[in-house]
Amino acid sequence: MAATALIPEMTLPIEPRLSMVLTPIHDDWMADADGFLVPITDPNATFWERWAAARYAGDLFQERFKLEEAFLKELHPFLTPELNERLWMQVDRLGRLHRDLIYLAHERGSARELAHKARELLEALRLWYAEIELALTATRESDLGVEGARLLAELRKGTTTKCCLV
Repeated sequence: MAATALIPEMTLPIEPRLSMVLTPIHDDWMADADGFLVPITDPNATFWERWAAARYAGDLFQERFKLEEAFLKELHPFLTPELNERLWMQVDRLGRLHRDLIYLAHERGSARELAHKARELLEALRLWYAEIELALTATRESDLGVEGARLLAELRKGTTTKCCLV
């Protein structure tokens, strides 16, 4: 009779995919964007709602957008050329919408245009985040290089250090 050795089953921790890491970050950032921009999607928004939206767009949104843009550059090797092109076209569109929103927020008599631009920006931002997450379902955090890991740490930090804009 032969003796059978029992080998304990080893379970290695499953490393989360980048999409799973980015989803809560993007959810937090979308909640902030919604909180500041949804009130101005009403053409009857108050002066203070417009002021808070302009401050958000000029400060926190701009800072986060630049950080996400830098991170996207680091993701280039993990994305197909078509997907890279589409995501960068969305960056261009978001940049234009952002500039228009800031301009309109400071213009008198632009409430209707501002409301429309805020809705466009929120929709474009939501789509951009979703496409980034979808594109990274097979990419692990350990796949990132040094700069990508540093930028991801900055993205994570950006979710916990919310500033008061009002």
